[in-house]
Amino acid sequence: MPVEYREQKDGEFPPRDRLYEREEDPNVYKEDTILRNLFEHYQSFFEKGIDYTSDGKTWNVYPSGSLLWYFNEAFSLCTKLSIDPHPEEYFIDEYYNEIGGRCTQIERYFVLSIVYALLAVNWRVRRQHLKMMDVLYNFLSIRCPYSIMLKCIEFIANTYTDKNNAIDYEFRPVIDRWGYTRLKVDEGLTDDEEEQMELLAQMRKKVCENGVKYGEIFNLKPESNPPEELLTDEAQPYWAKLREKGFIVADSYALVDGVSPYDATFIAQLFSETLGIKKKWQVFQELWGLEYMAQMQYEYTSKGIGIPNKRKIENIFGVRKNLQK
Repeated sequence: MPVEYREQKDGEFPPRDRLYEREEDPNVYKEDTILRNLFEHYQSFFEKGIDYTSDGKTWNVYPSGSLLWYFNEAFSLCTKLSIDPHPEEYFIDEYYNEIGGRCTQIERYFVLSIVYALLAVNWRVRRQHLKMMDVLYNFLSIRCPYSIMLKCIEFIANTYTDKNNAIDYEFRPVIDRWGYTRLKVDEGLTDDEEEQMELLAQMRKKVCENGVKYGEIFNLKPESNPPEELLTDEAQPYWAKLREKGFIVADSYALVDGVSPYDATFIAQLFSETLGIKKKWQVFQELWGLEYMAQMQYEYTSKGIGIPNKRKIENIFGVRKNLQK
C-alpha cells in the first residue's frame, strides 16, 4: 500500500474532521433537491425520537445534536470514502469508533445510515462505493435500530421511484484546500460513460437487493408516496375508508401486511374507475410493489377466483353491484 494511503488509513492524512468544509447553515444542503428531501425525511427523528429494542424492551431516544451536525459528520465520511480506494478494509473499525466522541452508539448508526443513503443516490458511482454498500449494510442490518435503517431504505426507494426528479446529485469531495494533491480525488471514477452507467446499474441493484433482504428480516416494506392523481380531494375519503377498514396502514398509503393481492388489485381497479385513472396497473404496482395486477384481474373476472373482501371493498367505493370489469 502506498505511503499516502497508509497515512489515510491511519486517519492522519488529513484529519477526519477537516475532510469536508462543514456547513453552518442547513439551507446550504437544502439548495440541492435530493439533499433537501433527505433532510426532511430524517427530521421526524428530532420530533418523535428514535425507537429501538433492547433486552426485550422498546426504548425511545432523541438525537442530542442538530440534524446539521449529523449531516456534516456524514459528509466528512463520504469524502474519505470517495478519496480512498480501499475503505472497506477498515471503515467500520476506524469510523464507527471515531464518529464524534460525544455521540451515543445509536447516533453513530444514525450517521452511518445517512452515509449509506448518500452513497446510494449518488449518480457518479465510484468502484469503492460498491464495496462499501455491502460493508455498511452488513453492519447496519445486524445492530442498527430498524427504525433508522427503514427510514434510510424508504428515502432511497422514494428517490429511485420519483419519476419527476431524475437523480442528478453528485458528491464531489472538497479536500485540496491544503495542497494535499496526493489524495487522488478521481480515484475510482471512470471516463467511460458506458462503464459509468454500468456502475450505476450495479449500485441500484445492490441497494435494492439489500433493501429486500432487510425487509425480509423485519417483514417491512419501504413506502412510496402516491402520484398526485391519488392525492386529490376526491381521493382522500376513499383512503380514509380503506384505513378504517384495515386495508391501508394508518397515516400512510401502504397496504397493511397480509392484504390479499386480489383485494389490492380490486381496490386498484375501483379506485382507478372512480377517479378516471388510465394507467391503473402501473400506478398501483409501483405504489405497493406488486406485480401482475392485470393477470389477477383476469383471473377473478374470467376464471372465478374469489376476492376475499370483495363486498367490503365494493361498499367503500359505493358499488351496488358486482363490478369486476
